[in-house]
Amino acid sequence: MSVSSPAFDDRSLRSHLERCGFERENIAAGFRVGESGLPLLAFSHRPFDTRTACAVAGPSDGDAAALLRTGRDTGAPLAFVGSGQRWSVWQLTQAEPSRLWAPDRGSLDAFFRTYRAQLDPRSIYRAKTA
Repeated sequence: MSVSSPAFDDRSLRSHLERCGFERENIAAGFRVGESGLPLLAFSHRPFDTRTACAVAGPSDGDAAALLRTGRDTGAPLAFVGSGQRWSVWQLTQAEPSRLWAPDRGSLDAFFRTYRAQLDPRSIYRAKTA
């Protein structure tokens, strides 16, 4: 069953993730986590589990707090909340999530230009498993 919102447009985000090194087949759509769902979940590699989960994404028109909680449960350290070119980016930890990037700081392009090296899936995986 798909877990996407009709207004959710993740094409630009997917493109940026692929340019950072994520393989297309490791970006899952409509991923179920318990009773909740995530429109997008990106993994460093297979198997898809909490160790390889790198980023989640969902629309800003829904319950962002629930998205961040569900995202944290996947083990992903990053959450993208938004659509199109307007995204906020959150760091997910066991404590409260903290916002890394607000839409008023610039476009998704600007975020990825600023943090490209840290967003490589191999870098995220190494940081999680070190």
